Amino acid sequence: MLSFITAEIYAALFVFFILTIPPLFIADAVGVITNHRGLWQIVALLVGGTFNATLLAFIRRRNDTVQFSFQEGLSAICSTLMSGCSNITVLYILPVLLVVYVIVVTNTLIGLIKGKTYTQKRWIELIRWFDKHRWFLR
Repeated sequence: MLSFITAEIYAALFVFFILTIPPLFIADAVGVITNHRGLWQIVALLVGGTFNATLLAFIRRRNDTVQFSFQEGLSAICSTLMSGCSNITVLYILPVLLVVYVIVVTNTLIGLIKGKTYTQKRWIELIRWFDKHRWFLR
């Protein structure tokens, strides 16, 4: 079946959401707490965005392997989740990728103690798990 939204687009969309949505929530919460809209929200947005981008860069660096970079791995996972209908796929793929991101963050933090090879091994195992347990037949 021909689909114009590829796995790479879903992966890129997820990375975009990971980089933008949490800082926006932080900035909005700061605006509610301080009861001021303006400078403090911009500061919170910049700090939250910088922290989030740094965390994502660190995770990418720790999980990149010869077989799969972080982005390629997300694309591979997305390709196992595609239903063939982008209207349906978009409903569940972003929450599933959020769970994948939480697993990757957890593995990366554990990998700080056990080493980079542990993190890379877990990343490859996660990709293989999704490949083995495809949601839809091809």
